Amino acid sequence: MKNILIAALAIMLLSGCSTVNSLFVAKYDTNEYELINWIRTSAELSVETCDNTYLSKENYVALYRSSIEFKNFTQYLRRNQDTYALATNLHQLIDQGVEMYANDNEVSQTFCELSLSQIIESAETIQKVLGDKPR
Repeated sequence: MKNILIAALAIMLLSGCSTVNSLFVAKYDTNEYELINWIRTSAELSVETCDNTYLSKENYVALYRSSIEFKNFTQYLRRNQDTYALATNLHQLIDQGVEMYANDNEVSQTFCELSLSQIIESAETIQKVLGDKPR
């Protein structure tokens, strides 16, 4: 009898914990938010290296890969067409920078800084949209 009572109490406690924990779940897709946060943070840190063409090129390649990952992640989620459109636009913005470096052009520090500031602003806007989006 004691074992049955202990088992019943354990089941009630465990199910109660899962009910309470479900109240603290994020109201947005944390994976999307993490990806866009990484892109924004990387772009912010990359501004410091705009005076070095080689490092800037490497930073753009890393941003390019992350933007593809973000775009692909958002593509087939239900009711996520708006986020996919934002991700696609951001990817195109980053791709423009990659193309400038890919042609072995001497890319100016000003271009690098202005391009990265646009990427940072876009990523920040996407973060705000994702943070307000119910899931």
